[in-house]
Amino acid sequence: MDICFRQQKSKTYTNTYKPMRTAGIVILIIGLLITIYSGVTFVTKKKVLDVGSVQITKDERHNFNWSPYAGVGVMVVGAVIILAGRKKGSVV
Repeated sequence: MDICFRQQKSKTYTNTYKPMRTAGIVILIIGLLITIYSGVTFVTKKKVLDVGSVQITKDERHNFNWSPYAGVGVMVVGAVIILAGRKKGSVV
């Protein structure tokens, strides 16, 4: 009579996929990009004259700027989410 015992491997990670940590890292990187690039410039075309087959357009530049402190705030939120996703006693 043969008896086979299966040995279970101990789990060092309680959860292999950590969505809170992943979301925190993504938000942290977005905050870093907001801090580095403190604004965006884009161009739109505005129709000035439209007579028959003749069209005259004008390029308008628009600037959208924000404070670098907004990026720092987003990075802090990302760090808080990363720390909130950690469980006590888990291996990171």
